This record gives sequence, structure tokens and C-alpha cells, in this order.
Amino acid sequence: SCLPNLKHHCMISLIYSVGLRRSELLSLIPKDIISERMLVRIMGKRKKCRYSLLSEKVLNELRTYTKSTVEEMVFEGDSPGEQYSASALVKVRKEAVERAGIKHRVHVHMLRHSFATHLLEQGTDLRTI
Repeated sequence: SCLPNLKHHCMISLIYSVGLRRSELLSLIPKDIISERMLVRIMGKRKKCRYSLLSEKVLNELRTYTKSTVEEMVFEGDSPGEQYSASALVKVRKEAVERAGIKHRVHVHMLRHSFATHLLEQGTDLRTI
């Protein structure tokens, strides 16, 4: 609720619900979202490919967001075809933390850790995570 901008809300939601690194989010292309199987294809470090679950709620947000934009990348910067900058994502996170009134230090990568922690708490095998 502290992110009124739909693009920003989608970005933060994807990081948390899919367990993405910042660079992985920024390099997503539309064909990486496999809606019929509810998966996201992620090109990680050293060009390793992996898949993660996609929630129905985040998929609906993405569909709403992408209806209004035509892009080569899921999240573009100011110019068409240009990648959204990592520093702009950090600013989005900072503004959301301030609006929410959170006093602790919060980093974008903490959302990835929360994703893994919540899977572990739900009983998912550690080797799967």
C-alpha cells in the first residue's frame, strides 16, 4: 500500500514472491513470464537458468501493468528498450520504507531472503529452495 505506482508495486512484489535478485528483476523480458504454467524463467548469475513459482495475484498485477506499456523488457527505464536502473529501484525501496514508517535498515535483497525463509517455514525441502 506504500507503493502507489503500479510499476514499482509490481517490481517489489516480483522480487518478494519469486525470490529474485535485483539484477534478475531488471533483466526480465516478457517471454520469461510463463503464465500458462505459473512460472518465471530466471537467468541468474553466470547465465544459469532456473524457474520459480508465480503467484496469481502478481500475475494479475503484471497483466494490468503491461496493458498500458509496450516494451522489450518487463521493466524499462525512461527510454523505450532501456533497462530500468538499479539505483532507481533502490530509491523506490527507500521511499516505500519511509512511507511505511519502518525504522530498521531494509535492503532489496532482504525480500529475496524473506521469500526463502517463508518457503522453509511452510515446510519446503531446503534442497528445493
